[in-house]
Amino acid sequence: MSVTGMLTICTETGVARLARSLASAANPGEFLASIRDFHESQEETLQLEWNFGNSLPQLAYEQRGGNLLPGLEAENAVKVFEYLGDMKPVEASDYRLWTYLGCSTLFDYTSHRWPLDNQSWKGTVETRWIMRTGSRSQLVRHAIARLWWAAKLTHDPTMARPMAAEQQDPYAYLRVALSKEDRFLALFDRDTGMVPELRFAILEHLGKDPAFLKEGYVRELMKEVVLVAGYRELAAIDRAGLHSILDEISFRLVEAHEADRTELLV
Repeated sequence: MSVTGMLTICTETGVARLARSLASAANPGEFLASIRDFHESQEETLQLEWNFGNSLPQLAYEQRGGNLLPGLEAENAVKVFEYLGDMKPVEASDYRLWTYLGCSTLFDYTSHRWPLDNQSWKGTVETRWIMRTGSRSQLVRHAIARLWWAAKLTHDPTMARPMAAEQQDPYAYLRVALSKEDRFLALFDRDTGMVPELRFAILEHLGKDPAFLKEGYVRELMKEVVLVAGYRELAAIDRAGLHSILDEISFRLVEAHEADRTELLV
C-alpha cells in the first residue's frame, strides 16, 4: 500500500553547488564537510509530494574480501524500487533526485559502498555520488539510480517469464543481473540492454549454466550480441528466436576458446 509523503530532491543550483565543492576540494575530508553542510542546511532543495511504496530503506554494504556479500545488491535494489515506486521514465531520469538520494537521504550506503579511499576519489564522486545529467551512462553507474533502474528493467510482477515463474520470485532476473557489477554494466550500458525481450533472453541464457555467469564469458557474449544487432533487428525477433541466436553465439565462443576454455569462463 502506497503512502503519500514529501520527497526531497536537489535543485539545479544545489547540484551545481556540490559540483563546485568537489572541484575546489583539496581532499576527501574537505568535500565531505561540504556534503554535511549541504545536508544540514537543506538549502537549494525541493519538496515533492510523492506516493511512496514502502518506508525509507536501510541499504546493506557488508563486504568480504573487497566484494559485497552475495545477494545484498539485489536486495538493495528491491528496497529502493519498492520505496520510490514505479516511476515514469522522465522522473526516474531526474539527476536532481538521484544526487540528493546519493548525497543525503541514502548517503550512508553511498559513502560505504563507494568510499573515497584512493587517488581517483573525485572520479568516484562524479560517477557514483553526483549526477549532472540523466544520461543512461550515468543512470547505470550512480550509486542509487543504478539500483532502481536494475529493478525496473528486470521486474516481472506477474511472474509470467520462465525464471520468475520457476523461482516464484518477481525479482529473479534482477538477482542474475546484479550478481556482479561488471555483468550489470555489460548488459545495461548498451543499446541492446534496452530491448526488453532481448534483455530477458540474455539473463535467461546466463542463468542456464553457472559458467556463463563468469566475467569473461559475459563480456564476449555481449560483444557478439552487439555485432549481431548491427545487421539484424533483434527487437523484432521472438523469445525462441533470440535464444537460438544466443545459443549459436555461445557455441561459437566456447568452440573458439576450447584450447583456453578456462580463460573464457573466468
